Amino acid sequence: MQKTKKSPGVILLAAGKSTRFRQATGRHKLLENMPGTALCVFEHSLQHIRAAGLPLMVILRHEDIQLQEICQGMSVPFTCVNSQGMGESIATGVKATQDWAGWIITLADMPFIKSELFENIALHVAEGNAVRPVYLGQVGHPVGFPLQTKLMLEALTQEQGARDVLKSYPPLLLPVDDVGCIWDIDLPEQLSQTPDTDPSAS
Repeated sequence: MQKTKKSPGVILLAAGKSTRFRQATGRHKLLENMPGTALCVFEHSLQHIRAAGLPLMVILRHEDIQLQEICQGMSVPFTCVNSQGMGESIATGVKATQDWAGWIITLADMPFIKSELFENIALHVAEGNAVRPVYLGQVGHPVGFPLQTKLMLEALTQEQGARDVLKSYPPLLLPVDDVGCIWDIDLPEQLSQTPDTDPSAS
């Protein structure tokens, strides 16, 4: 796929409070090292997106200085918001990327999503489709939104994110073999698991 200034881009949501992980460990889950690598969860997610070659915008909290420093070190653009929910984070990202031709929303605590999936989602978004991957019958991330959803995305404020947008623009459900699209990290024990095990058991 040819990536231009007017191509769809990826908004990486990283403005959550990591509440469950902090309660268990006192640490931010996105800064935890991925087993067998020298990268933290956040860096792992960033690398997969960057490998897709798409425009990227990261949404962070003002107090998460370490995450901001990682973005600066990797020359990744970011914007900060004291987000009260996923909807507010999405709206912030869309408002900061007015020249994009669509948006691919993904979560920073899902580090196993492959770069090829971002590219595949972008192709469908560029054709004017909302799109969502499906792994063994379970819908996952990233979720693609075409340009015509812009005003609705900018108006989001709720914790539920963009569910109402998807009701107005039913997504193309894209069967994939990438288990990473349903695999997130909320608790410490999930760091020692891999996508080869069953995420529904965690």
